[in-house]
Parts: sequence; structure tokens; C-alpha cells
Amino acid sequence: MRSLIKPNEGFMSRHFERYISLAFTRRLCRTSITPNAMTIVSLLIGFASAPFDPFWAARYPRRAAWMALAGPAANFLLVLVAAGGIQIGLHAGVFTAPDAVTFDHVVIAQDPATIWRAFAFMCSVVFSLNLLLATFNLLPVPPLDGSGVLPLFIGIDAGRRYQEFIRSQPAFSLLGLVLAWKLFDYIFHPIWLFAVNLVHPFAHYGA
Repeated sequence: MRSLIKPNEGFMSRHFERYISLAFTRRLCRTSITPNAMTIVSLLIGFASAPFDPFWAARYPRRAAWMALAGPAANFLLVLVAAGGIQIGLHAGVFTAPDAVTFDHVVIAQDPATIWRAFAFMCSVVFSLNLLLATFNLLPVPPLDGSGVLPLFIGIDAGRRYQEFIRSQPAFSLLGLVLAWKLFDYIFHPIWLFAVNLVHPFAHYGA
């Protein structure tokens, strides 16, 4: 993994940005997700992204906070859609709970030789990947969406001052990303395992 850090990268890329991307890469390397699949997912995320005007956010902090919730909310909606697909497959008898769950095997096909294997894989990846994105983006540190949600809880004036402070101190965004990278593995796995056990209430994974 260290070989992915190129000697000609800039200081910020080498010491901060690359470490964050490697944290996600380590998790995805344990799955059967291919680079092409990640490219498609990245394109979909890019098309779904909304343009952001920091000056508009400073004028309307509460509106900006609700807009910050839109991305994680869409991710959670896709988690629910995937969970619904898994439940339909389980009740129809085409899916079954695996002996051990992984990021891309939240559910498996009853008969691996059928097309339901691909559907089980797709439901598992949509479930896990969107839960990962929602959890990461809701961490309450700048520049993540969780930081943008704070004005909903601290009032309009305080929210405006907070937005102006964060915009005037870009170093806090860098520190926020480093903190999120350090804490994410400890936060995400219990949340993911809890969600998987909601999908399979009688399996008791991780017990």
C-alpha cells in the first residue's frame, strides 16, 4: 500500500490526502469490488453532487445546514433501498444470510450459479458503500457535511459566525480530514455491524 505514495507528490498529497485515500483503499481491498465499479460509483456521486456557494451559506446558515444533510440523507435512502432488496430476496428464497459477513457479502445467493449472485453482490455493495459514505460525511468536522449541519443546533447567528470562522481558517478543514481519517475505522465498523444485524436479526454477527 505504501508503494501507492509516489515520490513526486506534493506535501499535502503525500502527508495528508494520500493517507485518507489509503484508508478507504485498505477497506475496499478486502472486497471483490473492481476499479471499474468504483469508477462508475464515483461518476454517479459526482453527477449527484450539488454546487456549493460559501457566501450563500454564510448568509443562510440554516438553509446551508439542511443542504448539507441532503447528501447523507440520499446515502441512507439508498441503504434502505438495498436493505429492502435484501429482505425481498430473503423472503423469496433467492438470498440467504452468509456464515460470515463482509463489506460486499452482506447477503449471498441461495444458488451461486444463478443470476441472483450478481443481485446479492449489488445489494451488498450499495448497502455497505452508502452506509460508509453517509457515516463519513456526517462526522462533525470540517469540511465534511456533519460540520455543515451544526448551525441547525447552535442558532442562526452562531451558525453564521461558525461558517465564517471555518471559511477563514482553511487549516481546520485539513485538521478535520486528518481527525476523520484517524477515527473512522473505530466508528464505522460498529455502525456497519449494527446495521447488518438489523438486516439479519437472528444471525447475531460479531457476537
